[in-house]
Amino acid sequence: LALYLPSSPSAAKEKKEARFNPFKNKPLFRVYLLTALTVTGHFTAFTYISPFLAERGGFSPDAIAMYLLWLGASGIIGNVTVSRFIDYRPETCLVVSLTLLSISLLLAGAASRSVLGTILLCLTWGSAMGASSLNFQTVVIRKSGPHQEVANFLYSRCFNVGIGGGGLLGSLLMRGCAVSDVTVGSALMVLTALAGAVWVWSRRAALSNNP
Repeated sequence: LALYLPSSPSAAKEKKEARFNPFKNKPLFRVYLLTALTVTGHFTAFTYISPFLAERGGFSPDAIAMYLLWLGASGIIGNVTVSRFIDYRPETCLVVSLTLLSISLLLAGAASRSVLGTILLCLTWGSAMGASSLNFQTVVIRKSGPHQEVANFLYSRCFNVGIGGGGLLGSLLMRGCAVSDVTVGSALMVLTALAGAVWVWSRRAALSNNP
């Protein structure tokens, strides 16, 4: 059959499209790196948020459970809010969300000493992380072309790497540093992602202004 049947152009095209190399797709490769950095920073603090709140704020287990519920639910607020603007200002949405996430992590130690501060911390932290995740996912969908399934699979793997990396980094910080230093370390990771996002944005703007 292979010798007598003519080749199918559509089959050859599908085979070519099935090949996907994220290293050759620079926008996707960058968003994968930024995702890994951001998620690592988030889970560095989030994995150990219970002992952090117990030591810094003196909160009971029941109060900590309520704060964690607010932190998780506020991610929905971030998703809904950023979805209104992401089609018009995607770069601005990403920079703002990463900035808010960095600030909330840097101020976590001071904010967690009061009930009101902890509530504001959870709302800001959760909303910023939810908005950042939606930003990254949107870029993956828009830049993957015909390879959305593979691109989304790699995105989820980067997310999982960040979860595991954050837990590992947090455990190392807990062993050698004070509990309050965990959020500082996580903030540095997110600030690195923020710097990378700003660099990509400014470089793209410079290239568009100088064709």
